[in-house]
Amino acid sequence: MRFWLIPAMLGAIFCGSRAFSQTVTVNPGADLDAEAAALNPGDTLVLSAGTYSGGDFDISGKNGGASQWFTIKGADGETVVLDGGGAAVNIVNLYNSSYVKLQNLELKSGDDGVKINTNSHHISIENCYIHDVTGVGVNVQAYETSYMEVTDCEIAYCGSCGCYWGRSGGDGPVHHSRLAGSYVHHCGDSTTGYGIQIKMPGYANVIEDNVFHHVAGSSRAGIAVYFTGLDDSCDNVVRRNVIWNVPRYDNSSTTPGIWSCADAVVENNIVFDSGMGFHTNVYDGHAIEDLKVNNNTFFRCDSEGLYMATGSGCEAYNNACYRCEIHYPTGGGWATGGNLTSEDTTGVFQSTNFGDAGFLFPAGGGDLADNGDSAVFPADDFNGTVRPYNAVPDVGAYEYTGGGNPGWTIGNGFKSLVPESIPPAVAAGEVQISVTVSDPGGVAPHIWIDGVEYGYGGGTFTSPALVFTDGQEFTVEAEDTSGNRSAVTVRLDI
Repeated sequence: MRFWLIPAMLGAIFCGSRAFSQTVTVNPGADLDAEAAALNPGDTLVLSAGTYSGGDFDISGKNGGASQWFTIKGADGETVVLDGGGAAVNIVNLYNSSYVKLQNLELKSGDDGVKINTNSHHISIENCYIHDVTGVGVNVQAYETSYMEVTDCEIAYCGSCGCYWGRSGGDGPVHHSRLAGSYVHHCGDSTTGYGIQIKMPGYANVIEDNVFHHVAGSSRAGIAVYFTGLDDSCDNVVRRNVIWNVPRYDNSSTTPGIWSCADAVVENNIVFDSGMGFHTNVYDGHAIEDLKVNNNTFFRCDSEGLYMATGSGCEAYNNACYRCEIHYPTGGGWATGGNLTSEDTTGVFQSTNFGDAGFLFPAGGGDLADNGDSAVFPADDFNGTVRPYNAVPDVGAYEYTGGGNPGWTIGNGFKSLVPESIPPAVAAGEVQISVTVSDPGGVAPHIWIDGVEYGYGGGTFTSPALVFTDGQEFTVEAEDTSGNRSAVTVRLDI
């Protein structure tokens, strides 16, 4: 089998105000406000190892472009600490800026870790450790924030939320933003706080591949996405996260790992040892609608694993609820199928002991493997394994491919994304298309294969089995978050 890649469109050429960018290196004691103010689009400010005291570091009015990001980073391989000294100041304030990256920084001992205010977009916070703040790890209070990425960050010991995105009055939407691959723990007090909440009408946000534990107060949730009021293309997405010990102080049997009122996709998540797994209710007069809660695993929750209240246009398929219950809506509004619940876990999981390699992974021949409803299921599972491995999808967050868990073992720390080495069965006459996409500017693209969207972000994306004839052509397209699209045409020769 051979592939020909035929360029169908060339990327745009960007011209900036200067022909080159600069890298400036500073040491502890430097005036960071002045250093940031002097940066031009495309410049990098490198902070050498050590502690920069005082907090209240302001980044304001810095607006770059898709190929001219402002980068403020700790020196590679070194420990760089921005320390507020316990004062009631934010560690970093970011105002009215765009195309700004914060990388490799430790932020501690202030009010909020990063406070974003006034309209901002294309903000990247990567590989940062934000901890021991009295308020929020990443607090977005702008009237609009879009295309923000918080990735590979540890956010811990926050007095309120790990992340609070959106203004409480509903007039500051955060949209097209993403929390991914991060480790959020020990956030919230006895009654308030969240791991992350995205306030209404925030839309088209993605929360994926994160680890949450010991987060939220008794009257809140681990992950909360409210509603958008928009069509399905703008749903918030919560997928492939693991959550336990919600609420933080274990004093409520009704605090859910995941909560949403409407307009959300909730799939391939694992919630255990919490008050509830997933819960929904009417909020601020907004009806329960357009919820897609599929292939999640809820285990050992104090009350319901899956709580569905009366709504409209909602669905819940192939959820595994063990040692907790399912509450079906009394007034309908949900399409359901393939959901399983039982107090008996004999032969269901390879292990129910936290830390074991087989913890909550399906046992071969048990209730979960090949026992789902084929009407609705995600394209992959918690590990990124393509569904279904056999003809019928499995129940719960994992797809069983034989043997043990081929991916990351649930535990404290970051979730490791282990490539799946066992391909799903492909029948004669069918092929799978794998596309690897990267962007040197760090912009996470959307990926389409022959008009069907398969992913968001850099990496390798594999389609389900597709049927092509000899010599047929198809297109692979990528669009970055600025709307710049590129495509190639591929011809298949069998």
